[in-house]
Amino acid sequence: MNETKINALIELLDDPDETVYGHISREIITEGHRVVPRLERAWLDGENPLQQTRIEELIHEIHFNWIRNDLEQWVKNKSYDLVEASVFPARYHYPQINAEDEITEPIGRLSRQVWLELNDNLTPLEQVKVLNRVFFSLNKFTGSPENNFAIRNFFLNDVLRTRKGNAYSMSLLYLVIAQMNNLPVMGVNLPGHPLLCSLNRDLTPDRTSVADFVSFYIDPSAGGNIFGKNDIMHFLAGRGVEPNPKYYIPASNRIFFQRCLSHLALSYQKIKQATRVKEINCLIDMLKSKGIKG
Repeated sequence: MNETKINALIELLDDPDETVYGHISREIITEGHRVVPRLERAWLDGENPLQQTRIEELIHEIHFNWIRNDLEQWVKNKSYDLVEASVFPARYHYPQINAEDEITEPIGRLSRQVWLELNDNLTPLEQVKVLNRVFFSLNKFTGSPENNFAIRNFFLNDVLRTRKGNAYSMSLLYLVIAQMNNLPVMGVNLPGHPLLCSLNRDLTPDRTSVADFVSFYIDPSAGGNIFGKNDIMHFLAGRGVEPNPKYYIPASNRIFFQRCLSHLALSYQKIKQATRVKEINCLIDMLKSKGIKG
């Protein structure tokens, strides 16, 4: 679509007829992210409240479609790279974010700090202790359990800037750094609280014996505390949850990221942002729909 037609459509956004608006909005949305700068200029120049509200809605929908398409590609690629996935929530909440400067590069610097202190002679426990030292002692990351649903504690650009996150963002960042350094660390399907685990050998297709491969468990939101299966059993008992073998085994990156998004949806729900809850649940459904087990 040429610039003249785009401008003409934007001019018509103040039409009170919803049918007309529906037709115009579909045409504009079809143009995708490239039309956003023009919409932003129109919003700045505009004086009609209806037109400005509709421009805001269109920009948001175009941006959400962009996120959704990128997540769909992430799922189709089946690499389940958490570095890439960790950027999606921040891109959704902060449309103007420079993800390279605010997330990818800081993560890279943090990963290099860990890499410099690792060597091939370390055991998995020693490797995790190195990660804990870099993460908590040198960089002063801390969990914020009293604000587990605070939106500002969820997105990795905020976590990397403030050095403070909730249980899910801390676990996601910790897992990203561990996997960037090829440490045998994965998420765990424990209900009610995100945990990670360190494996003592590579996974095999036989998922029934995966629990045998877990050396120990890690809680990044509690300073990287390390504990065993019995501790998880006590945790579940304290919450009145019946033990289940699936609570002790590793979860795929895809399943762990899905859990992080579920917590984000709940966080939006608590501050009554129904549209955002619906959109995050849409992303969660995409992660569930391909039939790939974690």
